Amino acid sequence: MRVRRRAPAETVTTVEDLVCQLAAGKLHAIWSESRATWDLDSGLRRREQRRQDYLTLLAMIRTVQDALDEIAERYAYRAKHDGADFAEIGAAASISRQAARQRHLRQTVRKPVTMSGGPHDGRPMDILLGDSVVRLLAFDPWLEDRPWLDDSLDPADDPVYAIYQRTRDNPDVYRFQRYENPDGAPTDEPDHHLRLYRLADTWGLSSRVVLHYAKRLDPRIRGESSRLDPDAADKLRALIEEIARQQESARQDYAGT
Repeated sequence: MRVRRRAPAETVTTVEDLVCQLAAGKLHAIWSESRATWDLDSGLRRREQRRQDYLTLLAMIRTVQDALDEIAERYAYRAKHDGADFAEIGAAASISRQAARQRHLRQTVRKPVTMSGGPHDGRPMDILLGDSVVRLLAFDPWLEDRPWLDDSLDPADDPVYAIYQRTRDNPDVYRFQRYENPDGAPTDEPDHHLRLYRLADTWGLSSRVVLHYAKRLDPRIRGESSRLDPDAADKLRALIEEIARQQESARQDYAGT
């Protein structure tokens, strides 16, 4: 079957949408809606306020430029993979052949870096040279001393990601920025205490048993790594205690017959 190729206009639209997705979270972090409603050059704002606004705008522009550079390197890598040489890539991106080659290396060569802050604080990792932003699963430190649980848990079940960004003063250090849901929306630090396997440990039960009863309350729950909100956790505990009481009563009735 013949594959339909995108028209140039469609490709531009796709890239623009991707830029917006990459930059949106970063822009919200440094630019609030209330401030954006001000006219920067308005005489109603004090000189110090305008100065800070201009500096914020510069940081915002730098963020967008970083996102564009990251996309350019990604598409240059794909072009090379599909047979383009460095001279062609350089001509298309208005850079030299050597610069195109260096961009390619940033998408293929890995380097050791250190994470700073967040759930991966102090951890050494190998990442691609071209990755200015790294998205890592916000793991539960409680699991580090319980490796036997790894086989029964699904990392993709109710995940939260920690976002790290390369620091300008030291490119070998990536600093924690925020937590994100799988769709890229900012979120709070995950409360791992409310994951089913942690509740099971607290209650002295098998996580499979807890999962079985949790699905009675909410069929959408996927696995032992799923998180509950506090109200749902209270309802689950009440259900398990009620079932335990019924079973104990049934045993006593049976023993008395």
